[in-house]
Amino acid sequence: MSTAAKLVKADDWKYLYSEALRSMTSPDFSARLSESEKAIIRRMGQLDGGSRESAEWLAITEALKSLYTLRRERLMSWFGPFNAQQ
Repeated sequence: MSTAAKLVKADDWKYLYSEALRSMTSPDFSARLSESEKAIIRRMGQLDGGSRESAEWLAITEALKSLYTLRRERLMSWFGPFNAQQ
């Protein structure tokens, strides 16, 4: 776990998310990305079913989509695009 993540509560997904975005070019990006995803998923579990229309729920789902996109793009940069014709 990164030093920045140790300084805040594990459920502070907004902080961990912003730290992951700030570290996109650093060697610890993957670790920060994972920390952020875990915090977001924990927070989603804390929200009740009626919260799914709340501003926080919408922000959480957008943040999670962004992190998944970043993870996929990072993998694509390592392995290149999949080409079924090869």
